[in-house]
Amino acid sequence: MQLCAGECICCLLITSTEGYLIQEEGDGFLLACAFANEFGEGGRDYFHVISQFYARYERNEADRKFNHALKGRYRRIGIGSFFMMISNHFING
Repeated sequence: MQLCAGECICCLLITSTEGYLIQEEGDGFLLACAFANEFGEGGRDYFHVISQFYARYERNEADRKFNHALKGRYRRIGIGSFFMMISNHFING
């Protein structure tokens, strides 16, 4: 699988946060929408990688959220939301 530059940046940022981006349920859904809208089905793995560090992570529940994000009308939530969360993590974290 060949990754585009945006995907490589996302991978680096995800690993550098050590998974502390998701502090509550709403954060998880925001990230699901961001990855679903940017990468489609290909964003599911990124979502699982970052979600697994959430204290109440359950794979089936994460899949349900991601499916909802893929099918929903949340197109205004883009990858910029992910980068904003990253920025807030490093500035405020």
